[in-house]
Amino acid sequence: MFNNFRGILNRRGDQAKAPEGSRTSSENNIEANPGSAEGFLCPTCMLGFPSPEALQNHYESSHIDNEIAAEGRGFNCPACKMKLGSEIELNAHFTRHHASQKEVTEIEAMNMQIKALEEAKALLQGKLQAISSQATELTKENANIREERDNFKLKATKLTDNLADLKLQYDDIKAKKSSLEASQKTYEERIRKLEVEINQRPEADDVTLLQKELVSVQKMMNELTLQRESEKDNLQKQCNSVQEMCLKLQEEKMELQNTLKTFPSKDEINSLQEKVSVMSKTVNQLQKELEMKESEKKKLQNDLDKCANYQEIKSMLSEKSNTLEEVQRLSTEKDTLIEKLKNEIETCRVNMEEMKVDREKLFSKIEEGEGASAAMLQLREENARLKDQILLLQQMQGKSENETESKLEDLRSSLKAANSALEASNEKCSDLERNLAQIQSEFEDKLCKKENLIEELNGEINTMKNDISTNVSELNKLKQEIEDGKTLLNDKNQEIETLKSKMIEQKQSHEKHTDYLTIEKQNLEKRLADLGKTLPQVQANLLEKENKLAEVDKKLQQAEEKLSILERDKKAKENEFIQLKKLNDDAKLQIENLQKTVDEFEATKIEFCDKISSLNEERLKCQMKESELTSNIEQLHKSQLIEKSSVLEEENKNLRTSVTTLQNEKNCLLSELDKHKNAIVDINEINADNERKIVDLKESCQKATANAEKILKDSNLEKEIYLKDKVKLQKQLENLENDCAKQLSLNQETVKSLENQLEEAEERIAGFKSSLIFCVQNVALQVCLNQNATFNKEESDKLLKQKDAEWEEKEAHHTARIGVLTENIRTLKEDLTSEQRRRESLEQKLDEISGTKLELEAKLENALEERNSLLERCLKSETECERLQKISTDLRRKYDDCVAALQELGRENQTLQVENMKHITRKWADDGEVSHCTACGKLFSLTIRKHHCRNCGNIFCNECSAKTATVAASKNPVRVCDICYDEVTK
Repeated sequence: MFNNFRGILNRRGDQAKAPEGSRTSSENNIEANPGSAEGFLCPTCMLGFPSPEALQNHYESSHIDNEIAAEGRGFNCPACKMKLGSEIELNAHFTRHHASQKEVTEIEAMNMQIKALEEAKALLQGKLQAISSQATELTKENANIREERDNFKLKATKLTDNLADLKLQYDDIKAKKSSLEASQKTYEERIRKLEVEINQRPEADDVTLLQKELVSVQKMMNELTLQRESEKDNLQKQCNSVQEMCLKLQEEKMELQNTLKTFPSKDEINSLQEKVSVMSKTVNQLQKELEMKESEKKKLQNDLDKCANYQEIKSMLSEKSNTLEEVQRLSTEKDTLIEKLKNEIETCRVNMEEMKVDREKLFSKIEEGEGASAAMLQLREENARLKDQILLLQQMQGKSENETESKLEDLRSSLKAANSALEASNEKCSDLERNLAQIQSEFEDKLCKKENLIEELNGEINTMKNDISTNVSELNKLKQEIEDGKTLLNDKNQEIETLKSKMIEQKQSHEKHTDYLTIEKQNLEKRLADLGKTLPQVQANLLEKENKLAEVDKKLQQAEEKLSILERDKKAKENEFIQLKKLNDDAKLQIENLQKTVDEFEATKIEFCDKISSLNEERLKCQMKESELTSNIEQLHKSQLIEKSSVLEEENKNLRTSVTTLQNEKNCLLSELDKHKNAIVDINEINADNERKIVDLKESCQKATANAEKILKDSNLEKEIYLKDKVKLQKQLENLENDCAKQLSLNQETVKSLENQLEEAEERIAGFKSSLIFCVQNVALQVCLNQNATFNKEESDKLLKQKDAEWEEKEAHHTARIGVLTENIRTLKEDLTSEQRRRESLEQKLDEISGTKLELEAKLENALEERNSLLERCLKSETECERLQKISTDLRRKYDDCVAALQELGRENQTLQVENMKHITRKWADDGEVSHCTACGKLFSLTIRKHHCRNCGNIFCNECSAKTATVAASKNPVRVCDICYDEVTK
């Protein structure tokens, strides 16, 4: 069928050759004088139309449908050249009749493998989702356990803080007790001294004084008793709070013990670790299986690539066979051309012989004397013409022989290469077939292994599910135990509240008893002694509780370590799950890539089919072109050859001049490029120097900032030390001032008491003196009255002596008391002087500290100034860096612009060279070869005529070649296409 169709086309081509010559000549005539043709006739019905558009519409509406129906256009099969109606029919025909069964079976097998891999992937995804959900549950449970552990830690820290507070309270109570004991001892010593003084003073005044002192002492004792009672109440309250705290600590200890019991034991942890190890082993096995599957996928991809290469080789072989056929046809056509040229040469020789005969006849006529001069001129002209023709023909023959020889050599080399490629491709085909057989066998073995692995994986997954269910049940049990512990805690809290209420009741009863105990001193002392005895017991209990708390902390640390181990295992499992997910994603990507490769393979297959069809069409076109070329060679005349050679020479001259100008421009640009490169090298050096300077400035800035930071740190540390010392000294000063104030108040009180005693002693002395004076007056009166009573003299002398002795004794007693008081005053004065000295020394220290403070502040100010100067320098250096960076960026932009300009010049040079090559290789297109307009692609018909462009030689329609311009070949304006018009006008 295809051969019949080819024969019909050849017949129509032969029929079209005859009118084509006349058509071209008529077209040439029309082109020479375009205004002579008027009116447009239909070739079938011979109707006249005013414009070509009207004729085209008439022809398309009435006559073109019949021709299309007669020709029967459609889609060509690339193998058998059968014409079909659509692409679907063509694909169905090709797969039915021309596709190999091996390829179909291979593609089906590959599709089956892909489906099996997708099913396995879906199963693995389901398993991974189940495992990930279990892992999330385990993470939640771990988070809950961590929260409980943190709560226990907080409770333990609170207990330790409470214990520390209790210890501090206990130390304060001890200090208060020791201070009270010391004050009691001092008061007892005072009482003893006062009793001694009372015993030494038997007089009424002394008794009154002693009574007053006793009253004051009793008041002081009462105040002391009241203070002791209040302190006792405070101590009792503190003891009660300590007892409550102890009870709370015991309860919290019990809670902690219960919570520790709820934690999993070592056996459970070991079992969980074993399960984790089993899970990790199964995960490793799954990873290995995934790696095996990936390797299988890679092998399958390699097989697909090999299949694609095999099909490419087949397509290449078919192309090469087609090229060989075309080469053989060209060689046969060239042989025919050579034979034709030989025939023409023989005819020329025959003509030469005939011409010689004619010349002899002419010579004979000339000898006879018939038009000798005219004949001679004609003969000379004809002889010159014939010589020129002979030279041209010989040149053409030599050129054609050289071309044919070179083409034959190229064809032979291409034949040899094609034969070697055929042999290599045949060997490759055999190797590929062997490899395909091996791959199929391996693939079957791998499918069996894969099924076995899937069964094993299912069994392992079931075991994993069972283990996970057991773990979940154990976790539920642990949760129930924790809830039971919480209920127990609530019960214990209720018990604690009841105990608190009882304690409050007992406290009230104790308060009632304390009211009775305030009256009795001995009971208080006994209670204090009991409290002193109970304190070491409380201390022992506290130590025991601390030891128990330490044990609880150790247990908590052990539990934390176990939890950390479990967290590590959990993290390892999470990492393994992430790796499995990654492997799954990689498998998905590989499957997608396989599908893409299959699609690409199908697309390449369709492209190859299209290429084969297009190559066949091109082969037919080449055959038609060759036939047209042979006809054009016969039709070419000497005048056209001469014109073409002159045009080509002029074009060559123009191109040579343009090439020389371009070379000059190129040299100029190269010199400018060298200059730019040198400038860029200098700029790079400047940039390097600037960058080095920038680096040095940055280093100096960094060093300066580091020094400034060090100075600031040192100054801050000194400031902190100074502030700490200042705070300590202020505290010491405050304490000393308080002590001095207390001592001054005490000394003032003692001085006031001593002054009162001195005043009382002076009053007594004055009383004694007044009594003495009264006695002396009495004695004087008695002496005056009883001057004559000498016998009473001795009695009065005795009385006077007794009174003198008593007065001396009292005076000695008072002097002793005055000495004691003066000694007390001296000691107080010495204490005051020592305190003043201490105060002066402290003031000196304060002055020194203030001086150091001022020095440190001055240092700080200097450091800050240095820092500011360094910061200013840094900012300046940064601005310089930015300026230099801007300069470097500008230079780089200039460099890039120069490079871009050079590249553009190179591209323009290339485009000019391409255009030059186009100009050199331009040919006059044949009418029979071209059926469409080269610019707009319109189909040529009776209305749409063919027109040659006089510049490029291609064929265009009237619209695309309506412009005229002057060309180098002709002085007058000539028909030119739009592209050539733009080139020429430029």
